[in-house]
Amino acid sequence: MEDAVRSVREVLRAHPDVAAVYCADETSPEGVCRAVKESGRKDLYLVVHELRDALIPYFEDGTLDVAMDQDLFFQGYNTEEHLFNDLVHSWRAVPLPSHTTLRYAAKEDYDNSAQLSRYKTA
Repeated sequence: MEDAVRSVREVLRAHPDVAAVYCADETSPEGVCRAVKESGRKDLYLVVHELRDALIPYFEDGTLDVAMDQDLFFQGYNTEEHLFNDLVHSWRAVPLPSHTTLRYAAKEDYDNSAQLSRYKTA
């Protein structure tokens, strides 16, 4: 997390014209949120991956605009199933798009009494 804080601080200092930050790394959304909050920049649009209750304070104080995640079980299962079939049965699947459920919470939808795990499905 500290690497994320340091990296985002550096980017925001070096590029004060940055208008949005997108954190696709599921391991560091709290660090990215912390760095944006500490920057004092209220004009930044912040999107992170992972719906975690630890992000609630960043919704409450206006730092975080959108948090989202996908069905990790499906992503992992689908990959493992294809790998198994390839190794055991020499079956080559035709590549098809894998659609997983996207869940998200947006700042304007946030309800102080809710947990993030209860948010919208797209």
